[in-house]
Amino acid sequence: MTDTTDSTIHQVLPDPRLEPVVSVERAGTILGIGRSCAYNAVKAGEIPSIRLGKRLVVPTAGLLRLLEMAPAEDTSSRRGDAL
Repeated sequence: MTDTTDSTIHQVLPDPRLEPVVSVERAGTILGIGRSCAYNAVKAGEIPSIRLGKRLVVPTAGLLRLLEMAPAEDTSSRRGDAL
């Protein structure tokens, strides 16, 4: 069962070397949120983004960093608030 899960994850998460940016909509899909929520998160600076002409895109490397670092950042900020 683990092989299937790993395979599914790799199909959803783009390789930054092959696909350096993704649309805001696709980033939302990867994060499990809707289109409006994804655009709101970009506007709030919660999802990294780059404007290329009229297009707004999400750097794949930044999106992957966001996914890997989310738990550590949440823990650190809570510790600081508690003190």
